[in-house]
Amino acid sequence: MNILGIMVGTNSTAALLRDGHIIACVSEERFRRKKNIGIYPSISVEYCLKEAGLDSSDIDIVVFDSMTFNYHHWVVDRDGTFSVLDWVREQNQYWKPFLYNKREVDYYEIFKDKIIPEHYTSDIINNYIKPEKDIRPLLVKKHLGGGIKAIQNSVHYESHHYYGYYASPFREEKVLSFVVEGWGDGTNASVGLFENGIYRELYKTDLCNIGRLYRYITLLLGMKPNEHEYKVMGLAGYTTRYKRVLDILNGTLYVDGCEFKYRERPTDHYFWFKDRFEGSRFDDIAGGVQKYIELLICEWIRNWIRKTGVRRIVVSGGVAMNIKAMMEVAKMDEVEEMFVPGNGNDESTAIGACYRAYVRHCVETKKNPNAIPPVSDLYLGPAYSGSDIVKALDTGKAKGGFMIKENTTEDEIAEIIAEGDPVARFSGRMEFGARALGNRSILADPRDLNSLRKINHQIKSRDFWMPFAPVIIKERVDDYLLNPKNIKSPYMTIGFETTPLAHRDLISGLHQGDLTARPQILEKQTNPGYYNLIKAFEKRTGVGGLVNTSFNLHGEPIVNSPEDALDVFMRSGLEYLVLENTLVCKGGNKH
Repeated sequence: MNILGIMVGTNSTAALLRDGHIIACVSEERFRRKKNIGIYPSISVEYCLKEAGLDSSDIDIVVFDSMTFNYHHWVVDRDGTFSVLDWVREQNQYWKPFLYNKREVDYYEIFKDKIIPEHYTSDIINNYIKPEKDIRPLLVKKHLGGGIKAIQNSVHYESHHYYGYYASPFREEKVLSFVVEGWGDGTNASVGLFENGIYRELYKTDLCNIGRLYRYITLLLGMKPNEHEYKVMGLAGYTTRYKRVLDILNGTLYVDGCEFKYRERPTDHYFWFKDRFEGSRFDDIAGGVQKYIELLICEWIRNWIRKTGVRRIVVSGGVAMNIKAMMEVAKMDEVEEMFVPGNGNDESTAIGACYRAYVRHCVETKKNPNAIPPVSDLYLGPAYSGSDIVKALDTGKAKGGFMIKENTTEDEIAEIIAEGDPVARFSGRMEFGARALGNRSILADPRDLNSLRKINHQIKSRDFWMPFAPVIIKERVDDYLLNPKNIKSPYMTIGFETTPLAHRDLISGLHQGDLTARPQILEKQTNPGYYNLIKAFEKRTGVGGLVNTSFNLHGEPIVNSPEDALDVFMRSGLEYLVLENTLVCKGGNKH
């Protein structure tokens, strides 16, 4: 059974499942080099088929991640093209007249400068831009031909639930699954119970505004919604002066038993809060919003655990990307075991939709869905051959300015890092999701705060308050993290408080305000070459971890190909790049 999952929206993505195994998953931005692009992911689809060795005629089911489709956002590719000022324009010229003045507004007239011509033809306008129509089946048929056997739609929030559960190591036990997000198929928070691999819905609501609140607070603070929410979370860790902000928020959404309700429902999430937060410091706003959602999510999840008696949980949806909130959930006495999947936001619904369709197939054919294996890792993107690397290097050498050393060992790379120089690592299959996991990463010495300055100066240009994160080998976790429940965190999805030793060994990989960490906990079998590099660094320094940050320029997608890697290398101040076992050095260095 071959199932192709497609998500068309913020950071459009495709995934391929074969007989219960996820073979490939990649987002279109990685090929088109345009962050969060929201067009139909044709190149990603083609990659998935190629990786699985399939033709379109071999696909049994094409499944989309949701029942509904937002034409406004697709026509203008909102998340791929909008600047912060465009988001503000949307608030002032569309939402304010619509919500406050009760006036119909032509979205396409406001954003005619953003319209993608091929998304707004007369045929599309006349036949598809209607609530009851869905253009996605037409797009996939035009791309793959008319021989597709079946096209289905998943329920969006169920796609999140299925991804969270089937990506997890839990199978035989009852599992409570929580999803919190901005919006999807009329729902923004839901709870389900998985038993014997079968999902049963317990609760859903459209009243939980947590995801939308965080989105528009991001905009109020002058940053880009659906992209820079993590910056608000990073800023929150520097303040405790948020009582005024928290009091305002506590007057809105609250938890009543197992449900979300309002004391006062905001008219919108931009102007309403803009008026009430006036006079509050920027960091106090961030801190208050962060504390508020932590309190809400913890109370909601705690009450559901007490109601059901099920203490093993998974959490997915866009709000699950908030690692500080996930840290607070993990610390609760009511939680026995917890899993937060990698990249729980909408990109992962391409995988979740595959799982949902396959489980239904299992039920129909009397197969055991609990036999579906967990996602073993997120290295689900393209790998490149030695000849691909040689070709890229030959092209790059024409531009001059670097030296090449072949057959470089992990020991040699560890030596460079230990001497204080960051190294960009390009190896194996590209990671799926927002977090680099070693194969498209920049690695640095975690002992020295100069590592932060070097990475920021050379390439990242991060906001001054933003932390970097560590990768820690599994056998050193107890030395560095406070993790009494041994919660798994292979994908940087949960925050942890840290030990005094971590404050020495991993200081440049910790949040500089509260000294928490967002670690990748690495086991050898997951990525042997990456693990061996850290072991070589540990042999030299005694430190069982590195700083790990994504290999990209600020505002660009993570690199995919050798050409991408060399392009970023040459446009940045990085001195060292390793392409598989070939070390690329800029002139004048000592290695």
